[in-house]
Formats: sequence, structure tokens, C-alpha cells
Amino acid sequence: ERCRKPHNEDDPSARRGDSLSGWFDICMQLAETWNDPKSDIGTRGHRGAVLLSPTDKGLLQFQCVDDCFSKTTLSDSQGIQFPGANGRQLIGNPWMAWKTASIFIRKELSTMQKVEQVRNRAVSLDTEALRKVLMVAYSVCTEWTEFICTTMSIAKHESIDQNCVIDLYRIAFEDLKKELQKDEREARSLKKGPTGFAAPEEALLMERDASKGGLTAKVVSTYKQLRNTLEDWTTFAIWVIALPVENRGDKKIICDILRIAKSHSDNGRKIVTA
Repeated sequence: ERCRKPHNEDDPSARRGDSLSGWFDICMQLAETWNDPKSDIGTRGHRGAVLLSPTDKGLLQFQCVDDCFSKTTLSDSQGIQFPGANGRQLIGNPWMAWKTASIFIRKELSTMQKVEQVRNRAVSLDTEALRKVLMVAYSVCTEWTEFICTTMSIAKHESIDQNCVIDLYRIAFEDLKKELQKDEREARSLKKGPTGFAAPEEALLMERDASKGGLTAKVVSTYKQLRNTLEDWTTFAIWVIALPVENRGDKKIICDILRIAKSHSDNGRKIVTA
């Protein structure tokens, strides 16, 4: 089955108003003017990769000049269980790895059924399996890292063995980009600094030992003491708090603690409570 464009200009049903059709036509004309064979205007209005040849970086059958997958095995795909020697099979390229991973990621099949499907060369493609394979490619190959980091989306992809992969690839690629952006935000927001341990009696011995290995302990038996301690720990990266064993606490003091804790968290720091 041939891959089809998201919009068919010859199909009147694809035109939903002159404004939308006109804008899409303008985008296509601009793309032709740029005359960039490796990019295209996608359905969301931004340029995406056009992958038609095995030499195109990002094509699922693409082989980098450094042969980065020569020592990479299927077991490097996190979250997928490969039985026995199956996990030690070399990836080869993302397409080969995707076909195998798509079978072993399935929950409804027994291990025997999965092995039989692999032996029979069954093709049952899964988007989550492709996302995991792309993550491996991103981690081990600089050319794949560059492609994933610099490409906004996948506009076209040549069919492989008569399998139209564009829709599944586009979804998996977008999911991978979101995951990488989330990891980047978390890594960027995590602040460095000491760890503070605040607890009633549990921190007594640790407090006497003073600060060791970046850990500062403080005995706090009341909410007021906890509030005052947290106010002094504004530069700490992590707070580990065992709440005071106090029957009743002043409402204003508890609100102060919550305000300080929110500010601490908003600034990219962590709080662990017990």
C-alpha cells in the first residue's frame, strides 16, 4: 500500500474552506521555492523530514558510516523483555530492531508465541516499540542524535517491504521528542546543593555529628521550629522532612511552612516527607 499525503489536493473533500486550502497551497509553493529535497511542509504548518533513500539520515534503514549499531543489541531497548539469546541479537538498523521489538513488547502473547512470530518473520508494528528503538539510536549514534535533535517532524518516509510506516513513525518520533524535552527540563531545573534532614528525635545523633557528606540534620519538635529551619535552608537542594509529632499546630505557622515549601519546589528543588 502506498503512503498518501495527509491532504489530497485533487480531492474536493480535503478542502475545508478557501482559507485553509489557500494557506496549504501557499506553504507547498514556498516549499517548492526553497527546493529542499530533505524537507517538506507538514500538516501542522512546519517543515518535516522527507526520507526517501537509504542514504537519508533518519530513514529507518539508515546505516551510519561509523556502524554504531555493530555492538548494540536488542536488550539495550529499555522496558522490553527479550528471552535468552534474542536479547543479544545486534540491532542492525532501527527497522530490523523495530520489527522484533514490536513482537516482544506485546503483553497478550506468550513467550513461545512471540518466538514463533519472530521465526516466521511476522510484521506487527508497534509505535511504543519504535519509540524505544529510536531512543537507543539517539543514545548510541551521533548521526541519529543530530537528526532527532534538529528535526521537528517526519513529513514523508518511503515504504519498507510494502509496509507504509509514515504514520507510526510520525507518532513515535513526536513521543520521543516530548520525552527528551521533559528530561531536559527536569535536568535543567534540578538545583545543586546540600541536603537537609529535619526530624523530631530521629535527627538528634545526626545533628551532633554536624554536616557530613553534604547532609545537614536538625532536630525539630514543633511546627514553629520546622518553619524557622526551612527558612534557613533556602539554598539547600533537597529537604527530607519528618513532620513533628505535635497534636495541634498554629494555622499561620502551617501556612508559612506550605508557602516556603511551594517556593522551594518552584525553584527546582526537591522535598521528601515522612
